[in-house]
Amino acid sequence: MVINQTIAQIIVAFLFRSAMSNVADVSGCPWIKNEYNRYYDQALKLLKEMAGNNAEDLKSPVVFPGNLYERAANKSAFSRLSFEVQVLREVANLFDNDHASSVLDRTTLDHFLNIIHQQKDGLQTCMNNKKPRWSNKLANYFKRLSMEVRDQKEAWEMIIREAKMHIFQAGLLTPTK
Repeated sequence: MVINQTIAQIIVAFLFRSAMSNVADVSGCPWIKNEYNRYYDQALKLLKEMAGNNAEDLKSPVVFPGNLYERAANKSAFSRLSFEVQVLREVANLFDNDHASSVLDRTTLDHFLNIIHQQKDGLQTCMNNKKPRWSNKLANYFKRLSMEVRDQKEAWEMIIREAKMHIFQAGLLTPTK
């Protein structure tokens, strides 16, 4: 009985230490402290350059799944980082296609995609090669949003507005930036 209790205490202590080191590793990540804000600001700036004058007036025909950001904000630092990496991955996939390059300025689009990929890769270095957790609801939302896009400038202005909002919202989740 004493041996089982001792083993249980060791396991609990290990799990607690492991969970706490995850938080410390993510929030103490040098990439977040030194590089994050530059890439975050640049991504938002490039989206603003790509947007048309009436982009703010356009509404998305795809409803964002309720409280995903609120739920993500209440999770661990690792989970918040995973969520942000997924948002960046989904935004990059949304813009990395022939439809986008036929409507948007190719140079600005390429620069934006490069920035998003660098930001995503930088954040992933903070995860210590652990596999991110993905949200199916988030993936499905972006899939539905991508189906709304055609070779129309107005549709892309709406997509740009949505991407800007998601990058901004995800940025609020970044641990200790």
